[in-house]
Parts: sequence; C-alpha cells; structure tokens
Amino acid sequence: GLSATTGATVTANPTSNTTYVVTGTDAHTCINTANVAVTVNPVPTITLGANPSVVQGSTSANLPYTASSGSPATYSITYSSAAHTAGFADVTGSVFPTPSPFVLVVPAAAPAAVYSGSLTVTASSCTSTVSPFTVTVLAPLSFDGGATQSLTVCENTTGNTINSLLTVSDGSTGLTETYSVLTSPPNGSVITGTSVASGISVSPTGWAYTPNPGYTGSDAFVIQVTNGSATASTTVN
Repeated sequence: GLSATTGATVTANPTSNTTYVVTGTDAHTCINTANVAVTVNPVPTITLGANPSVVQGSTSANLPYTASSGSPATYSITYSSAAHTAGFADVTGSVFPTPSPFVLVVPAAAPAAVYSGSLTVTASSCTSTVSPFTVTVLAPLSFDGGATQSLTVCENTTGNTINSLLTVSDGSTGLTETYSVLTSPPNGSVITGTSVASGISVSPTGWAYTPNPGYTGSDAFVIQVTNGSATASTTVN
C-alpha cells in the first residue's frame, strides 16, 4: 500500500508487482503523469542437509542442501573466529551450486574440532536468512588412551581385560580396525580378541593380559591397530 495518496513524499510498500501512476502539479498548475513500476522479488530460502565430517588432512567437505526457493544465484559463508584461526576462509558471492552440495574448502592443517559457520543465498539483491552449519574435523586413526598406557594387575591373575585400553577413534568410515600384538610381553601373555568396525571411540572385545605364574614386577607389550590404510600403536606397561 501507500503511506499517502498526495504529498511531496509518498512511501510505497507493495506486496506484489505493482504499477503506480504518479501525477505531478507545479506552481502554475501544469500537470504531468508518469508510470512507476515496482517489482517485488521473493526472498530466497535454503534448507541445509546433514553437517559434514571429514578426516584431518582433508581439503574439502560436502555440505548438502535439500531444498531451495526463489532461484538463488549466489551464496556466501561466514565462519566463526575459531574456524578463521584454523584456516577456514569466508566465501562471498560464489555461484550457487546446482545440484547440491556446497563444496567447502577445509584447511588440511585444521586441528580436529567442530567448526561453525553460517550460509546465506542471494537472488535479485534479496538475501535469505542465515542458515548455521558445522564442519567436524576428525582425528586420524589413534588410540584414545595415547601412545603409552598403564595397566596394573595382581600376581597370579589370569585374563585381565585390556579392551578399554584398545579403544580407538578413526575418522574414516566403513573400515575394519584389525589389532595385532606388535611386541609380546616378556613376563606374561596377551590373549587376542576381535576386530571392530571403524568409528569414534570404538573398542574390541576379548583382549586380555595374563602375567606369568608367580611373577611380580614390570612388564610391557605393544598393540598395533590398522584400518588397511593407516596404523597406530600403543605401549602398555
């Protein structure tokens, strides 16, 4: 509608494409008219899909979208300060991808963490509301307890479980973590157990340590895990 139909200044707020007829009259009562067409463009929208996760060292991540409206032409991304520190760079006015996804640039050296950003799309100078998202950078294959871990057992005990010491995290999906004894304990034995599917904080079953009968003192052994492309080891003592 119009704020007024007469006056030196009139504000128009149409909700759809509208043509206004403007009539002007000067001090000599001379009259002239002009047509003013106002085009109302829709505000574009975007619906993002699942937040991506990648293994540390990756250089890209796919951020899918499931729906859009208003024919977006470009998109922009603003990352958080923590993401900037890790090397993520903002994006301004890039061509809207058709079809999905948005391909995000991930710094190869970004530490394992969850980084946040916000995305907007633009069409005909109209910009969508902000859509937040995250990018999770996962640590490569590693033992959750670190490269060296401690185990204390009692004399003459058998089958002391060590499954929790063998918990690993692996950012690669769809792989199998296969364990092996890299160095056997000189004063005891290790009972081998199962492998486990890759994932975050996954543990095998059936692994145990038994000291030699009557032995007291220190002992040590090394367990290695591999997913077929990466390996890690931990020393238990």
